[in-house]
Amino acid sequence: MALNKSLPGYSSARLRSLIDSFSSKRLLVIGDMVADEYLIGNPTRIARDAPVLILELYEERTVPGGATNVVGR
Repeated sequence: MALNKSLPGYSSARLRSLIDSFSSKRLLVIGDMVADEYLIGNPTRIARDAPVLILELYEERTVPGGATNVVGR
């Protein structure tokens, strides 16, 4: 895991120590459960009746989003 070394007052070792200490803690996360949906493909043309891309779909992904994303990490 790469740590941002530009945080003032925190060395890389100190940040790693803080992150590692969370493994023994219990946390409560309050927030929305959201499902983020991604459509992967190539745009083939623009629709005639609206400025919308017509997509040649290759893959769909649904992943946790919102507070669910935080909990799942």
